[in-house]
Formats: sequence, structure tokens, C-alpha cells
Amino acid sequence: MFLATIHSIWTVRNRIVPGREPASISSQTLPILLYFSFSLFFYFFFLLFFFFFFFFFFSTYIITYTENFVKSFFKKFFFFYKVFFNCLFIK
Repeated sequence: MFLATIHSIWTVRNRIVPGREPASISSQTLPILLYFSFSLFFYFFFLLFFFFFFFFFFSTYIITYTENFVKSFFKKFFFFYKVFFNCLFIK
């Protein structure tokens, strides 16, 4: 994607127009290439940072919360299960 962006900018700037020389890298092209290269770099860097931050710092919280939720659910479920069957088999 990064190379395709630079390639498209470069080919648009260097398109063949009758009566005009092909453009070399100029004061117009260089800032565009730098902008796209750095913006894509920081965008992917931000995505990687966010993914690792979320994964490492919140994974333990999510796992602990899920474990506690499942344990409490089964405690309640088996409590009502025992009460229900005790009520059924009372003599």
C-alpha cells in the first residue's frame, strides 16, 4: 500500500505530456512523498502500539473478569439447581 501510493504519485508527476519534459523530483513532489511516507509510518506505528497496549494491559483484566463472571454464574446456577431438586424430593 505504501509503495503503491508513492508509485501512483510518482507516475502522475512523471506522466508524458507533449511539449513538456518529464518532471524530476521537485519542490512539489518531495513534500508529498515525505507526507505520505511519514503519515503511513506513524499510522501503522500507532496501530501496532494500540494493539500491543490493549493486548498486554487489558488481557489480564478481561480474562480475570470473564473467569469471575463464569464462576459466579455457575455458583448461582448450581445453588438454584440444588434448591430445586431438594424441593422436588422432599418427603
